[in-house]
Amino acid sequence: MGLGKVVILCTMAALVAGQEKSARSAMTTALLRDLRNANDIYVRPGADIGGPTVWVNMHLFGLEKLKERTNVLQAGMSVDLRWNDPRLSWSPEEFGNLTTIFFPIKDMWIPDITIWQSADPLTPFFSKEQDICQIFSTGDVVWAPKARMTVYSNMTVGANGEVHHRARAYLGSWMLGVPQIDIHPSSPTIGSTMLQWSPLTGINTSVERVIQVFNEIPGISGYPLLEVTIEAIERGNETTGELIQ
Repeated sequence: MGLGKVVILCTMAALVAGQEKSARSAMTTALLRDLRNANDIYVRPGADIGGPTVWVNMHLFGLEKLKERTNVLQAGMSVDLRWNDPRLSWSPEEFGNLTTIFFPIKDMWIPDITIWQSADPLTPFFSKEQDICQIFSTGDVVWAPKARMTVYSNMTVGANGEVHHRARAYLGSWMLGVPQIDIHPSSPTIGSTMLQWSPLTGINTSVERVIQVFNEIPGISGYPLLEVTIEAIERGNETTGELIQ
């Protein structure tokens, strides 16, 4: 094959690849437009029949106590949230066989999950840094923001001088109760594979679904919450400070 034919074939291949990329970009743009039009950020998914089920999975990447309040633990973590929103589903064959897309969370409904009884109630639980979620053609949504949990701990000193911390917090929607929303843990423990250079050593964690009932609130039969427990031991006399995300 001569050099001229090689150049022509390469040029044609580049043109075809460019056209396919352009067509896929156009399909993505069209899909984003359709999803925005179909979605209402102020209406929860399945509101006519109750509400969504949100699955929560947590991974610790930092754990320490505050210098100014030794009975307060601060945990930095990644939180994987998963739920289904039927309004965000589509037929892949209508959009160039796209089965997943990234979508800005400002344009969609997200669960108002926070830490109940936080030791720092004015600080948001979720970071604003992770402003993109992933949506699948089935309507399944995955959002994985970073978060900071600041909670009170019960401190005890062992016979060998080790300081043991046990903190408990409740994670859930601040406004929505049963049956408006349901929340379940994806795992009975918090992942700790990323917790390597923390001033505190995590020794035990647990995550359990509970229902909190307030009899004085009419129309709400209870709030589904995740009871989160973290146990940790201080490493010697190392200086600890505030965890920075």
